Amino acid sequence: MVQRQSAKRSVHSRSHRPTIALVLSTFMALGFSAVVASSSGAATKEVATTWSQLSRDFTSAPNGVTTTIQLGSSISSPVGGQSLSVPSNHGSGGARIVLDLHGNHLTVTSQANEDDAAISVYQGASLTIEDSSTGGTVTATGQYLEPGIGAAYGVTNVNTSGFFSMGSISIDGGIIIATGGQGASGIGGAYYIGGGSVTINGGSVEAFGGSEAPGIGNGWYQDYANTPMKIAIKGGSVVATGGQGASGIGWATNSYSTGPAITIGGCASVVANGGSGGLAFYDWTGAGAGIGGGASQYSPLSQNPSPSATTPASPLIIDGAPTSGSATTAGTGSSTWSSLQEYITGAPGSPITYSDNKAFVVTATATTPSNDEKSGQFLLTCRKVYPGAPRSVHASANGSSLMVKWSVPRRGPLPSGYLVTATPSGKTCRTASKVTCTIHGLDSSQAYRVSVTAQDGAGNGPAATLRNIQG
Repeated sequence: MVQRQSAKRSVHSRSHRPTIALVLSTFMALGFSAVVASSSGAATKEVATTWSQLSRDFTSAPNGVTTTIQLGSSISSPVGGQSLSVPSNHGSGGARIVLDLHGNHLTVTSQANEDDAAISVYQGASLTIEDSSTGGTVTATGQYLEPGIGAAYGVTNVNTSGFFSMGSISIDGGIIIATGGQGASGIGGAYYIGGGSVTINGGSVEAFGGSEAPGIGNGWYQDYANTPMKIAIKGGSVVATGGQGASGIGWATNSYSTGPAITIGGCASVVANGGSGGLAFYDWTGAGAGIGGGASQYSPLSQNPSPSATTPASPLIIDGAPTSGSATTAGTGSSTWSSLQEYITGAPGSPITYSDNKAFVVTATATTPSNDEKSGQFLLTCRKVYPGAPRSVHASANGSSLMVKWSVPRRGPLPSGYLVTATPSGKTCRTASKVTCTIHGLDSSQAYRVSVTAQDGAGNGPAATLRNIQG
């Protein structure tokens, strides 16, 4: 069990931005551009090429204003570790930072002082990570009780009623590798920390929780957090692995309060691996589920351990529909360490389920990484479902026009429209629900190839083609 350390300090008081004239002159002297916020709250943009510039841009970001910080080169934190922190005003407000990797690499390793995550986002503040180019990466590594990206223990007095929780984290692009220290999530909270939100819209995300903490989710012993975390995966590729006894996505070991509300939509690919059972710090734990609750925890000094009570998680939502059971059953996990037959029942492998123009395949399995404890693994893959090719295509010429008819595709979703193209002219016609349209302005002496493509929200299906049609 993670041992609670005394809280070290109150929430940081963040300095405000210097005068506009000073900012402009300083940034021009340093050789990179800045668009400074106006009194009306206009957005700002910074370009950072060194760690000192990047750290200053984070620290000086104003409350209530969206500040875009673009990496002008690859940057690493100094030897010995140092954190980045989005300014927050004791939970009453905070900065909104958009970090644009712009194809560069950011490596952040925190110091071993429990005070901050590698990249800290506390209540009231928000961080969005995007990549306006390609191949940009963030590698964020927290130390003891410090997440890779999120809210660390030690930033406030956790025993007060005004609990200070995590802010808002969004990942829109880039390659993100986030690793939490012991008792801390890869992305999310540390010991006693919950609340806030994690939203993944795109990119490739790998999140590894430290011992007793999930890959993405609440920190250990989260019963002091008054607000459950919201986790939404709307796209991209996500691999989340919990530490011993913790879920891949969701709760840590021995979290007594309401777990995160977890939704998956868009066309995401998700792999959530529960942590193994075994010895974590000085207590034995059961193994965690893929998505949902962490295992109960027991002291080796107890002769007759009994499970700790947990509040059931909200139903896991996949593309707007609740799955059967709750999030605690999405992937198997061990309910105890002493009775290896008492496993939390995992959601069975599901057939392909269609939602609009997407097909989801969901499976949940159990693995045995160590100590004969059954860890859970939750797998969700999504693929776009396109309309089939139109059938029975016919074309008839009338001077410089070509009238094309066809039948609806036999397979796939019902198209929302059709595109007809004549090559080599490149002229087209479109129709929504009709199965005929006419291309005008062709050369009557030219032979054309005509293709008909069915379309819907997922994109274009395969084309049906007629060759050597005389215009």
